Amino acid sequence: TDYALVSAAISGQQVSGQRAPLGFPANNNKFPVVNGLNGARVYLSNNQSIPVGVATRIAFDTKDYDTNNNFDVVTNHRYTAPVLGYYLVTFTVLFTTTTNPQRIISYIYKNGSVFSTLNSGTSNNLNNSIFITDIIRLIPGDYIEGVVYQDGVGVHANGWSTDTWMTIHQF
Repeated sequence: TDYALVSAAISGQQVSGQRAPLGFPANNNKFPVVNGLNGARVYLSNNQSIPVGVATRIAFDTKDYDTNNNFDVVTNHRYTAPVLGYYLVTFTVLFTTTTNPQRIISYIYKNGSVFSTLNSGTSNNLNNSIFITDIIRLIPGDYIEGVVYQDGVGVHANGWSTDTWMTIHQF
């Protein structure tokens, strides 16, 4: 089959008989877990101006949680994978503008290149939210960033824990 029998210790409890896709490194038949489950939720705490016509990385600066300190909210504003695996990535941005219409696009970048994209098209609203999610295979050292683009005037990403955020979870 395309699955291998694995076991793991999670939060001090032994879990065995679970199945995980082949391709994970062999480690005495143990699922690769670094200090428990790998995952993070970060958000933008203050508004961030988005220049016209420039793909701009969201400078996530606050963590709700980060199980293994893999999300850098100080320098690079990105998540770095600690182990090989599949990760569920969700990125949402609330754009606020003083003019309309404009086109807004959100991207999930993997290692500095576009992996997923969602284009809102032209909007007649002053507030637009874009939500994008994908499952991405990462190896140790791969990194994920949330990036946006707009071609309007006076656009910013809203800074608030429920407006502009990203979650990344290994499964």
